[in-house]
Amino acid sequence: MKIQKDVCEIGDILCIPYGNKFIYGRVKRDASIEVFNKVFDSKADLNSIPMNKVLLTSSVFFEDVESGRWSIIGNIPFESEESSWPPPMYIQDILNPSKYSIYYKGEKNKASKDEVENLEEAIIRRPWELLKLIDDKLEKQKKAH
Repeated sequence: MKIQKDVCEIGDILCIPYGNKFIYGRVKRDASIEVFNKVFDSKADLNSIPMNKVLLTSSVFFEDVESGRWSIIGNIPFESEESSWPPPMYIQDILNPSKYSIYYKGEKNKASKDEVENLEEAIIRRPWELLKLIDDKLEKQKKAH
């Protein structure tokens, strides 16, 4: 019996088509990706990707890696196991929208609305939803400058 390999490994660098340009991200734990804050006109090599400038971190379905639309261009291990985890994210209760939790390292803890105010929502996005979030973040940056 053949055992299927995971689609992505922690530390894999993904090349993500972004319109007619490219953006890059690194796979973290909990099926998440940190997307770097630079859009490239053409495909880049690993050394030109600014890994210290993260635009966003989100959980994502890696179906576009499976299909070949997103490609793995290399693997850069995290400096520590701690840094391979995504940052804390919030969950809003669907049945009682006034209840919140903070999700971090596989654990969920109750929180107030104030405590989750500046956190990303802990939802697993489809690739097109991640691209929409990237658009929103980049647009927000443009308006701020």
